[in-house]
Amino acid sequence: MTAPTAAAAELLWRFRQAPDFVAREIVGPLAVADLVAVQFDHGAVKDRSQAGIYPTEDLLTLRVVMSCRRTARSVSDLAGLLRVSSSSARRAIAIGLEASALTEERGRVRRYRTHNAWRPVGRRMVAAELKRSDWRRAANQAWAYQAWANAVWLVLGTRPPLEAAGQLAESGIGLAYLGEDEQLNIVARPARAKRLSGVASVWASEQALRRALANGVEPGASPKRGSARPRAQLAVPGC
Repeated sequence: MTAPTAAAAELLWRFRQAPDFVAREIVGPLAVADLVAVQFDHGAVKDRSQAGIYPTEDLLTLRVVMSCRRTARSVSDLAGLLRVSSSSARRAIAIGLEASALTEERGRVRRYRTHNAWRPVGRRMVAAELKRSDWRRAANQAWAYQAWANAVWLVLGTRPPLEAAGQLAESGIGLAYLGEDEQLNIVARPARAKRLSGVASVWASEQALRRALANGVEPGASPKRGSARPRAQLAVPGC
């Protein structure tokens, strides 16, 4: 199901500019999304690249980075603010420094600040949960993606029952299925796209950016308006 659904990303996207990349298995707070089509903020990607800032997939590190954007904070500050141990805070800081997302301010107490070129790279994300037939189980996972994606789809391998369309419509999740010819059939579109916000959205976009770069995709090379075909349709296994 993965390849034909990714190949039909333009049907799920419905946006003026095509997605830059379609990634597999993006980890969220409660579940792993099978596919996520992403449009990056090309300006943010360019600025971070020029500053030598690498994407990081460590959730606590991203919480630290986002906590230090306006105020430089010490290890004890971060441990208290994020309610983690000092050792966990130090580990996250080390990852942030290695990725160049954080800078260190030396003094009587060392404090850390987010690099001024760092900002979230995700502009729009559409997540899809794929399941052969068990739509109820798939729906439970798809609902979790609404916490960080602009829009969410459930794609089945068989025609869904009427009750599936009704219940998913109430939750704002789109519904589609693959026919015998592996063509994607739209049953209902998701609710109007929500804005990206919060650390979960940043976490998902960081994962997608790392995989896009690993697959040779350059998000700064903007597609032409009206194009509905993603530059890289599917991440290679293991990336």
